[in-house]
Amino acid sequence: MEIENVSNWKAILPTGRIELVQIRVLNPTDALVINPGGSIQISQQLAPLRTLLERYGNQGVDGPNWFEIKEISVGDVPQK
Repeated sequence: MEIENVSNWKAILPTGRIELVQIRVLNPTDALVINPGGSIQISQQLAPLRTLLERYGNQGVDGPNWFEIKEISVGDVPQK
């Protein structure tokens, strides 16, 4: 699934705030590092979220045809 691919996730830095702490530059890894005051953005190209899929290319959809993110957890803790 595209949601599992870390390259589809992006950490967004906070805007409009004076940062009291400076985060050091990290070496590139497969892990996503997020500023505590920032946010996360996910993008995917395979299927749109919250849109009923009736066709995929020239074919009808045989299987799941609705995709949405219902819950997000950090570790084992559900987030609002």
